[in-house]
Amino acid sequence: MGRPRSLIIALLAFLSFSACLSGFPVPCHAVVQQYLHQPVFYSSVDEAFAAIRNMQNQFVGWKGTPAQKIDLDRYGLRVFGAMDYVVTNKEWVGNVITGNIKDVQKQVHEEELTIFPFDRLRDLQLNYYPDLNKEYKWGVVGILKGSNDPPAFRTPTKELAEILYNSIASLWAASGRPVSMSRLGAYFRDVSSDDLKSKEMQELGLTDLKGMVVTYVMEGSPAKAGGLTAGNVIVACNDIPLVNYDQWDREIWATASSLTFKVLKKGGTTIRLVDPIPTEQLPKPPASLSFPTAPAQPPAATGQKPPKLGFSLRLPNDLEKQVLKGKTGAVISGITPGGLAEAARLQVGDILFDCNGKPIQGPEGLGSLLASGENSFTILRQGKTLVVKLAPEVNY
Repeated sequence: MGRPRSLIIALLAFLSFSACLSGFPVPCHAVVQQYLHQPVFYSSVDEAFAAIRNMQNQFVGWKGTPAQKIDLDRYGLRVFGAMDYVVTNKEWVGNVITGNIKDVQKQVHEEELTIFPFDRLRDLQLNYYPDLNKEYKWGVVGILKGSNDPPAFRTPTKELAEILYNSIASLWAASGRPVSMSRLGAYFRDVSSDDLKSKEMQELGLTDLKGMVVTYVMEGSPAKAGGLTAGNVIVACNDIPLVNYDQWDREIWATASSLTFKVLKKGGTTIRLVDPIPTEQLPKPPASLSFPTAPAQPPAATGQKPPKLGFSLRLPNDLEKQVLKGKTGAVISGITPGGLAEAARLQVGDILFDCNGKPIQGPEGLGSLLASGENSFTILRQGKTLVVKLAPEVNY
């Protein structure tokens, strides 16, 4: 489909600013080539996850850290990366009289946590970065709702990037959420007041604050095959004058099987014919592609009550996920007054990641880990690891 300005801005902001601020050696004017790719879905979660694990040594995080731990559940894919390397800097060694400049080597340890949260994933992109001075020039980028810091992996070849793309798309579909697929392969924005002041746009004949500007065209897309290029000003589509992107999206794109764009050029207009990928030809996730439901817990024996601990839980946010460094867990969102958790001095914001020696996958996964007697929890609180023991006596 045609995509509005916000998505391409998120991608360009990620490349132009995040890469530079992170210290990764990417020029702030880095060139990005985005390729249209329709996912090839795996038949099961296990198959998709195995594909990622089998290429663990063939992809890195955006900063170049190799994957050390890969974790998955229906909420998201989490990859913890780390690397150690030596840097050599020239430093003044000695006092002001006898000292001189020498090469000083320092050991550097870097860590990186990359999370693709399926509930916030809005789009997947297959990108090529020709300017990167690294071997891993192909990448898969996730565009997230409400975030300008998209997760990204990099690979040395397009084929590996496609495997990674297919795997993440399959897991995204298995979470029960619709996977975004482009039928057109172009980004648009509305004509702006700045465009009316632009000498280049004036030479094209732009006089009204109406129409759409093509901001990006994907490689291998119908838009590319039809001759659309970045900077094109579209004033009509299928013989209907354009007001803005919303009007095109609502009145034309929603029902069109083919698109005839009227594009401004010096001295008049030209026509670009584009045939989008038909909706019925888009790949569909197989019915077998879903996360297994949690097994039902057997009913408690007569006279016995289920474990009750006196707290409520929620999923970790992005900052808490970074603190977990690849582990799963659940965060205390409320404490029951007078309950056992309060007596044990547990606090709202404590991150529980282990119960009775087993990892806590999330709020819903705690119940099956609880014992009928004493329960031992390993928690993170303000950077410190603590062990707290509770007996199941109070509601949680």
